[in-house]
Amino acid sequence: MTFLGSFLAPLCKSFTLFDSRRVIRDHLKMSMMPNHAQHQGHHHHHHHHHGHAVKNMKLAFFLNLFFAIFELIGGLWANSFAILSSALHDLGDAATIGISLTLEKRSQKKRDQNFTYGYRRWSLVASLLMSAILAFGSLLVGIEAIQHLFSSQAKPPESEKMFLIAVIGILVNGASFLRLSKGDSQHERIMSLHMLEDLLGWASVFVGAVLIYFFNLDWIDPAISLFLAAFVLYGVYRNLKSQLDLVLQKIPEEFDTDLFFKSVRSLPGVLDFHDFHVWSMDGHNHVMSLHLRVEKIELSEKIKNEVRQIANKMGHYHLTIEIESQGEVCADKC
Repeated sequence: MTFLGSFLAPLCKSFTLFDSRRVIRDHLKMSMMPNHAQHQGHHHHHHHHHGHAVKNMKLAFFLNLFFAIFELIGGLWANSFAILSSALHDLGDAATIGISLTLEKRSQKKRDQNFTYGYRRWSLVASLLMSAILAFGSLLVGIEAIQHLFSSQAKPPESEKMFLIAVIGILVNGASFLRLSKGDSQHERIMSLHMLEDLLGWASVFVGAVLIYFFNLDWIDPAISLFLAAFVLYGVYRNLKSQLDLVLQKIPEEFDTDLFFKSVRSLPGVLDFHDFHVWSMDGHNHVMSLHLRVEKIELSEKIKNEVRQIANKMGHYHLTIEIESQGEVCADKC
């Protein structure tokens, strides 16, 4: 139990603090569209670490995919709904990583006459699709688990087989965690936290198998299945909430409206600004536009650069500024 206990503390920490799929997507997009002004002198260094991170993420993808197939077969073999639920979870993980890696290439496509902002919102489409698939699968597993929980004729799970599969699950996910935790990139650190979340599920299956074996508590298996299904649905809920914010063009989470307004209005030569809009393309790359009224038109370029500096301190913004002179009537009637 010492080995198991060494994982439980970081597992619980990662479970409460991280929405891993969302963070993984955000940091993947950071690597797809680097800030060349900041990285100009370190291109080779960045390329080396990025290639290493992609290699490790491909390994995580294949581990999740093949182990999900193993779980599916093992869950049927052991008659365990808990293991089948874990298979669904790992299939979702594999699909999420696979889609993220695929979108990396597509997201690098330059904007064209049809997609003037580029292809960055493909991540939103993929995320919505995966959320729908995971929600549907979790609901099916949950319904079956509830029926199994209250059925007097349900075939009991085979605890010895559950125990064996749980040990393999802990070892495989533990190996993935140890490999990714040694990485230098932000992607690998986030992925390692996600492996810790998977270990939480396998720890619960392990404990459940022990309880079933020694105390004949067969209801533990469908109960664990319900827990894992609820865990996946909670992640889907958080993802859908953030996706809905993007669809409805809510301001980015990190954007401080009061600070931005105060900073811009305090700039020398700025009288006021209006028709201000800000929204996010994909949760990391944002769009901002505003009309800026200045005292002297000849100071326009200097003021625009200062406004861009203020915006860039708050994130990655595609900024459009329209300059208006003192007394000029806004052409857009804003």
